[in-house]
Amino acid sequence: MENSEQTRVRNLEIIVYSMAFILAMGLRFIKLGALPLGDLEATNALQALKIASGGVVTVGGQPGYVVLTSMLFFLLGSSEFWARFWPAIFGVGLVFIPLLYKRWLGIIPAFILALFFAIEPGFIALSRTSTGTMIGVVSILAAVGFLINRKLLYAGFFTAIALLGGVSFWPGVIGAVISVGVYLWIHKLWNKDNLGTVFSVFSSINWKLYLFSTLGTLLLLGTDFFLKPQVISGLGTSIADYFHSWSIIGNGVSDKVMFIGLLGEQLLAILLACWGAISGWQKHRNIIIFLGIWLLISTAFTLLNPSRQVVDWSWTLVPIWVLAAYGFGDLLQLFTNEEWTLKIFQTIATFALLVFSFLNFLSMAVGVNNLSPIGDNFLLDILLPLALLVVVTLLIGWGWSSNASRQGLLMGVGLILVAITFGSAWKAAGLGSRPEAELWRSDALPVGRDLLLKQINNLSLWNTGQINGTDIDLLNQNQPSLLWALHDFQNVKQVDIFADSDSPSIVLGPTSYTLTLAQTYQGQQVTWTSAINYDKMTAKDWFDWFTFRRVPTTSTNFILWARADLFKGS
Repeated sequence: MENSEQTRVRNLEIIVYSMAFILAMGLRFIKLGALPLGDLEATNALQALKIASGGVVTVGGQPGYVVLTSMLFFLLGSSEFWARFWPAIFGVGLVFIPLLYKRWLGIIPAFILALFFAIEPGFIALSRTSTGTMIGVVSILAAVGFLINRKLLYAGFFTAIALLGGVSFWPGVIGAVISVGVYLWIHKLWNKDNLGTVFSVFSSINWKLYLFSTLGTLLLLGTDFFLKPQVISGLGTSIADYFHSWSIIGNGVSDKVMFIGLLGEQLLAILLACWGAISGWQKHRNIIIFLGIWLLISTAFTLLNPSRQVVDWSWTLVPIWVLAAYGFGDLLQLFTNEEWTLKIFQTIATFALLVFSFLNFLSMAVGVNNLSPIGDNFLLDILLPLALLVVVTLLIGWGWSSNASRQGLLMGVGLILVAITFGSAWKAAGLGSRPEAELWRSDALPVGRDLLLKQINNLSLWNTGQINGTDIDLLNQNQPSLLWALHDFQNVKQVDIFADSDSPSIVLGPTSYTLTLAQTYQGQQVTWTSAINYDKMTAKDWFDWFTFRRVPTTSTNFILWARADLFKGS
């Protein structure tokens, strides 16, 4: 009987984690290389490219990302896809992290957490960004998970990768260590006993083996297998960068934008986390206390940092979604396995009427003329579906079953929240119509890359027979995103001023500059990046952002100058 139960659980595990894996792969790898790299992404990718080509480079605060990506560039060539490959792979691996903690989380919460991680919008955005943030987050969770399961070689391996993961390692570790300290203090204060049971999980660990694995991996990866010893200096840079971020005043976004970024993308998680905290407290789950402490400390660390950005919520998302997994599991226990016809009817009615009411509200907000029999009374159009929902719910509850009515209503609302979360995940992946308008973007999107490359490639092909054969001078243009976009061209150089005898084929210069060279040039303005100042958005702007991602943008432009004789070949 026991073997049969174990087989059933194992089969369920295979099904659930396979579903989570497929979802994670799709949302992280579909069109992974389609969007151009922004300045922050391109800075890291250019460092990796420099190492791959054998050049000397000063590695910044993302040494793990740089060294891993340089291997891909060396073996497979450089592209946006390979620049984002490792963050995406680690993002997919996140769905298997709950397996390491299922003894402490429970089997069902671990299942739920894996599915939640697969569609989490913030983690999806970070997984499609060429930085070490996702590498650091997953590696820390994996290192602790393998350590408490006494898989010491794996634990050391991921600890080293986490250390090399970049700036994101430090707020995660500092916040977690403080949270553990506070939890242990509360545990001792309330239980009046020694902490032997708490630390028992770390007993009998061969710390020498763990340290050997950590230091060995750190030495090998941190020096690119002894080929680039300077890479490991990025570890010190990441520490300096993190603590320096606390001294930069006015560089971060406002608290309003931070909370909108969290609530707008993680509404389902927050509601379920609240229920998980309440039900967990009632059931005396010690882990709920730790998760609550971790959540509060992580939130404080994020908001108090003057350089905060929406992407800095990454460590807050972990306790939120773990609490949400508990909350969802506890909600499932409230459902009965009967009266499914009534529940499904209530669910469909709830979903349809709430969506219909929202669409009417949306029509009013955007000024679309109402063609319903009610006329121009939009308010009535919005309230009538809600009133009908109340009537349907009361009739089912009074005439048939209050449990079926309540559970169906909950399922309908939950279905809408899941749809919103999946829609946010799709947009956070950059697959929506306005990828530049995503709050979880780390920097401005170079929306003009494709047009610029098309024009330059055509000119180069007409005159040299190769799409990347022409020479290009960058006049006071040092944006990493532009340097990356042109990295396939062999004759690109940066200049501060031209001599009268110079005659470059193509010049990219600021809009305020006019070429006065001996040769004749034709110029065209190019919109390079599109950025959004979220702090200045009004309530109407935020509504447009939530529904259509339609918001005011600020563009960065430059002039593409092409020597006149280049057009003769066309």
